[in-house]
Amino acid sequence: MDVQKTMDFILEQQAKTAITLDRLTEAQYNSEQRIARNEEAIEALIESQQRTDIKLGQLGEYINKVSTGLDHLKERVDALVLVVDSIIHRPQASQ
Repeated sequence: MDVQKTMDFILEQQAKTAITLDRLTEAQYNSEQRIARNEEAIEALIESQQRTDIKLGQLGEYINKVSTGLDHLKERVDALVLVVDSIIHRPQASQ
């Protein structure tokens, strides 16, 4: 058995393993950085969605107020139409 060849083989395998480990360590670091950026982006999206939900709620309230106002306006316009219609169709006194 050639001891030198065995030692060279072991050293070569260790060097390859060290290179692979370095690459994996770098890939892990890069992945952790991406995850951190994604987490920040998700937090920003959550905050944005919460603001949007509040605004949508406010908009819904405003729409309800406008709708109620339009209902009242319609009632008043309908009443005005009746008054104007009665004036137009009132029998004229003979002159």
